[in-house]
Amino acid sequence: MRDLLLITDTLAAGGVERQLCELVTRLDRALWRPRVLCLYGARRGLDPHFMHDLRAADVPVTLIDAANKAQAYRAIMCAARDQPPALIHAWNYHSNLLTRAAHPFVSARLIGSVRTAYSARQLIYERATWRLCAAITCNSPQIAHDLITRARIPSERVQMIPNGVDTVRFAPTDLSRNGFTLLFMGRITRQKAPHLIAEALGLLKRAGHLPANLRVNMVSAIHDAEANAALEQAIARHGLDDVIARFPPTHTPEMYYHAADTLILPSLYEGLPNVMLEALACGIPVIASDAANAAGVIDHGAQGWIAPTNDAHALANAIQAVITQTPEQIARMQSECRARALDYRIERMIAAYEALYDRVLAT
Repeated sequence: MRDLLLITDTLAAGGVERQLCELVTRLDRALWRPRVLCLYGARRGLDPHFMHDLRAADVPVTLIDAANKAQAYRAIMCAARDQPPALIHAWNYHSNLLTRAAHPFVSARLIGSVRTAYSARQLIYERATWRLCAAITCNSPQIAHDLITRARIPSERVQMIPNGVDTVRFAPTDLSRNGFTLLFMGRITRQKAPHLIAEALGLLKRAGHLPANLRVNMVSAIHDAEANAALEQAIARHGLDDVIARFPPTHTPEMYYHAADTLILPSLYEGLPNVMLEALACGIPVIASDAANAAGVIDHGAQGWIAPTNDAHALANAIQAVITQTPEQIARMQSECRARALDYRIERMIAAYEALYDRVLAT
């Protein structure tokens, strides 16, 4: 049995953290002994949402709640030296940089990760440090392309493993609905641009095209005060308090998918959104920005609708297209959604990571 240390910035409610939790709890325990080091928590206003799931699966978790990068770096050094793992997998941005800085002083092989689209500056950091990693994992084709062409990482070092979805847990339901419900599931940040949903609804309302029975459920944690202020201002400006309902993060997201007709994701950039796969698995079509669909999961008109990024008018047109679908069109689209989700079954993701770990340790 081999020790595996996974290092993450947070365990907050989010797609990146959910994928970490799914991976760690489903690894073959006859072969792997995983543990998780989480760098940040309450000091940054981050709730360790997935800690319960990890501990329920008997995965050891250490939450540092570091006050700064220096403290986080020391924690990584201690974790790697006090109980030396065979392999370290750094899961997101800060954990990647700090683990690479510590790597020359520890004996374990290191795997890095890029889970979302990187800025030009972040890609410069990747270019400067990738040699410290035995492999760099990513979750979508466009990220792999950026790492190879812009960060100049050799293609053989880049391992593209798409996110996975539990197609048993997330499955269609016959739950009857009253009215039409859009669902936004994600953090309130500039990246997710939730204010665009309110702006789009405001445009429909002003044009007299907003159905009286349309509702939007927003299931989200606030990670960016400015993004939340922009959302609240748009809701107030367009008089949408009785249209948009807000809910905190949940351990049972499937109940919100089952109550929804369409997921809406107007992100300014993404890797491969976990919520997109979960919605598709539940037979729920997706309205997504071009950037949210950068991984090419949604075919326009088949599993959902694609709108230009950062364009409230285009988003309004997509919402109007959704609510005018016939029952036959909806049924056909629901079938297409489920079929696409099956291409991303969680079992495929777990097998791909286990194969990568074996390969790295064998070299």
